[in-house]
Amino acid sequence: MRQSAVAAIVVLLVGLGAALGTPIAAALEARRVAPPGSITAGRAVVLPAAGWTLQGRQADAVLLTRGGAQLVVRWEPGTPPDPQTAVSRLADSTAQAVPGARGFGGARRFTTPSGNTGYLEPFAAPGTTGAIAVVQGSNGQAVVQAVAPSTTFGAVSDDVLSMITGIRIQSGSSS
Repeated sequence: MRQSAVAAIVVLLVGLGAALGTPIAAALEARRVAPPGSITAGRAVVLPAAGWTLQGRQADAVLLTRGGAQLVVRWEPGTPPDPQTAVSRLADSTAQAVPGARGFGGARRFTTPSGNTGYLEPFAAPGTTGAIAVVQGSNGQAVVQAVAPSTTFGAVSDDVLSMITGIRIQSGSSS
């Protein structure tokens, strides 16, 4: 009788350990493994929304398009600058690429599925609407520029937001 009680407790503990360990292992794995259908740019992993096409790819950058909209994700390895500096630099480079681009509403903070912190800021220019974002990890940052004609941005804005806030930064050594 005593042996069966001990065996039942061991089985319960092993089962409880497995039940508690599975979510922890899944969370750890989310930082290391790219989801099916995803695209990597350096250590940044992007899951394209339905209807988006991969138009260009380099080791540290990807270009996704849909209906005139473009989303560029670039990986910058190394220790990232403070968030305000990172967003400011990206806003400056966006203003050079999209004349008249002005941010509005300020940068908004978010957390990605891999637990990284990101900052997103919408912008507008004559005839163009978009968003810039920075997702920072301990080993680098993903910088994102999404641009679309003002007439089509509304149709893709949910996709853009979902792809940006869903970026995962893979842990481990830099690529």
